[in-house]
Amino acid sequence: MRLKYWITACAVIVGAGAFIVNISEDKEASLASPVIRTAKPQLASPVANPKAEYPVITDIPDLTATSAAIYDLNAHQFIYTKNVHTQQFSASTSKLMAMYVIYKRMQADPSLHWSDIVKITNPAIVKMSQTPGLGEIPLSLDKGYTAQALAANAMVVSSNESITALGIWAFGSNDAMVNAMNAAANDLQLHQTHFYSVSGLDVDDVTPYGFHLKNAPKNGRNTSSAYDLTMLSQALLTQFPQILQLTELPDVTVDDVVHQSTDRYLKGLEFFDPKHGIDGLKTGTTPAAGQVFVGTSSLPGKHRMITVVMHSDNRFNDTNKLLAAIQR
Repeated sequence: MRLKYWITACAVIVGAGAFIVNISEDKEASLASPVIRTAKPQLASPVANPKAEYPVITDIPDLTATSAAIYDLNAHQFIYTKNVHTQQFSASTSKLMAMYVIYKRMQADPSLHWSDIVKITNPAIVKMSQTPGLGEIPLSLDKGYTAQALAANAMVVSSNESITALGIWAFGSNDAMVNAMNAAANDLQLHQTHFYSVSGLDVDDVTPYGFHLKNAPKNGRNTSSAYDLTMLSQALLTQFPQILQLTELPDVTVDDVVHQSTDRYLKGLEFFDPKHGIDGLKTGTTPAAGQVFVGTSSLPGKHRMITVVMHSDNRFNDTNKLLAAIQR
């Protein structure tokens, strides 16, 4: 692990020992409070946010994205906004919330460790993983994967099967996981955000495998907004900066097969440029959502920035325009 990221909760990272956790939908978990709130530390005196690094930008021409944002994480200030409160389909950026609630769950339950072996016992996960257009990394029935490996698969390759298995491991059932994601959206006051699936796939895609929220509408799709995705990213990066240890990976290797990141800004991929400083966070793509990208940029001596484009025709070209507007 690189030392530049401070790990705030050792129990989240270091496991006392691996054990087998069977992943199956045969049993439902009873979780009265799937996301346990923790008390916020009290500051002795108010601490003012630093001044924004860039002036407010009123227009960035020729964006194909319906909604977009640039946000200074250090100053807690938007630098640019375009239709940021418009509800859009969020696709696989839903995995940002999935990881957020898993981190929260692991804080609350010290028996969960990243070194745990998650055994895939649900044939539906295997079947979905092998279905073109839905699966990204074929998983094997009764094979064990570390929780850390599944998390990397989800964040790097956008593996729908991996985040589904990880959610069931953490919360006991798919429904409990989706409910925790919706509860967290409510806690964070993300008013345009709602989840029907853990992965971000549409309800009609996951219904054959049983991985939709019970009683979800047949045409249900996860939603968010550029504002909500920015605030979610702020919470994730502030509370769990170790997420960057996953999102900065340009690839993962599973069963001797190398799978490249969907974030094409990373080192070795076609949009990499050191002046951008991008080390995350998440792409999303469905026919209804178009192309979505939540990026974060950090450069030496500079503020960390968050960029969002939603319903874009070309998310990386649009993000380049956002970065150019702040000379990154």
